[in-house]
Amino acid sequence: MKGNVVLYGFKGCGKSYFGKLLAKESGYTFIDTDQLIEELHGDGSCRDIALKQGEPFFRELERRVIASLPQAENRVIAVGGGAVLDAQTTAKLRQLGTLVYLIVE
Repeated sequence: MKGNVVLYGFKGCGKSYFGKLLAKESGYTFIDTDQLIEELHGDGSCRDIALKQGEPFFRELERRVIASLPQAENRVIAVGGGAVLDAQTTAKLRQLGTLVYLIVE
C-alpha cells in the first residue's frame, strides 16, 4: 500500500476502530481528525462543540484541521462523516489520499 487512506462514513461506522487496526497492520500512522478538533478547541467532544457552538462553527473547525494536515504518506486518516459535504475539504482529502467510505449494514 502506498500513499494515505482516508476513512469516512456515518457516526459509529468504525472509522476510528478500523483506522487504528489498518494503521497497525500496515505500519502507518493513525490520525483522527475528531481528536485533533477536540484538542484544538479544548472544550469537550465534537458533539458537545457542535451542540454548544453550532454546526457551522464545528464544520469550520473541521475544515481548518483538515486543511492543516501536512502532505505526507503512510497515514490512515479518519474524518467525520460530514467532512465530505464541504467541497473544499473534500478536495484536500483527495490530495491527501484514497477516500474509503465505510458502510454499516
